[in-house]
Amino acid sequence: MPRKVELLKIVEIDLDRWGFKNCIAYLTSSIDITGCKLRIVPPPGARVVGAFPSWPEYMEEFLEWKIKAYRRIFEEEVKYSFGVRLDLEGRVDPGFFILSAWMVKPQGDELMKLVFDLAASFDFKLIVSPIQIHYNLDGSKTGILELSARKGVLQGEIVFKPVTPIVAGTVEAYIKDDILPFVVSLREVEEDIVLVEKYRLVLRLPDLVCLG
Repeated sequence: MPRKVELLKIVEIDLDRWGFKNCIAYLTSSIDITGCKLRIVPPPGARVVGAFPSWPEYMEEFLEWKIKAYRRIFEEEVKYSFGVRLDLEGRVDPGFFILSAWMVKPQGDELMKLVFDLAASFDFKLIVSPIQIHYNLDGSKTGILELSARKGVLQGEIVFKPVTPIVAGTVEAYIKDDILPFVVSLREVEEDIVLVEKYRLVLRLPDLVCLG
């Protein structure tokens, strides 16, 4: 019976300049993986300018750390974890995501209209905050707005009342390496250990200034 090590991969990109921000590899398992090695190949075009909690022991065509897992109790079960964050620079090839419209327009009576037109080769969700959304029947709701794309497309307009002068937008999706390669592997592990991964992409949209 294979023993699983869960891997969460995250790449964060700033769409204002189509530049890399950081990438994260986080391991969780009921197995003590101390002594194994974590190997990372950053996304193409990314330059590593910082590493937390430490720089790798090897840094050439790939980066490699000797794992020192920390023990914790989660839902009454012992878990072992290890993670690395790399601060990145470099321009991203924008081919996998199209930002056709992302703007606000004055709507009168202290209201603004958010206009968005986003497309990708994968499903994603758009998160907008903080805003106060007005409904015809239900009054208003302040907080975070989440919208899901259909077949990789998300278009629309939403009237809202600004809570702050700045509205932030984020696109999040779970993708595969064929969209944006970010290769993470375990080395010097026992044969029955398998890596089960999830790969999350975070795209930070340009901040919108709400001035009437």
